[in-house]
Amino acid sequence: DKEMLLQRQLDKAKRILTTNHETGLIVEGLTTPQIKIANCCLPIPGDAIVGYVTKGSGIAVHHENCPNVKSLTEMRFVDVYWASNITRKYPTRIQIIGQNRDNILSDIITSINATSITIAEINAISNARLESTITLKILASNKSEIENVMVNLMKIPSVYHIERRFK
Repeated sequence: DKEMLLQRQLDKAKRILTTNHETGLIVEGLTTPQIKIANCCLPIPGDAIVGYVTKGSGIAVHHENCPNVKSLTEMRFVDVYWASNITRKYPTRIQIIGQNRDNILSDIITSINATSITIAEINAISNARLESTITLKILASNKSEIENVMVNLMKIPSVYHIERRFK
């Protein structure tokens, strides 16, 4: 039993770890993996992630809390990891809710522009209760950048809720 366990551990240690430089992700055992980041949850470095072998499209990488992961076949999951030397930016979504007032959108944009995060898309709507919901697609290098910008956005007067957004 101990020998089998030791052999399994040795086999696992010998597996090839290949980094896909385009995505900054590592997949165990594959030399040239076709990897794409799932558009439903847009995980970024620092997020806990899972890989899913799709039919015909390679491996889709999801945030582990993505609502779509719950409906996927467990047998098709593979281990994926973020590489440590990532230099690119990744898209992700955040949603900001606040009391509708003049210049709230301007204050949000100014706050984000003071960081290294790039705004890729903005969608802002107001409801009958004079509440604004602003959804941003932003480009960031890692989870801590997102967390820092969210802390700063909460300091904006009349902003009272911010969260990462999964479709």
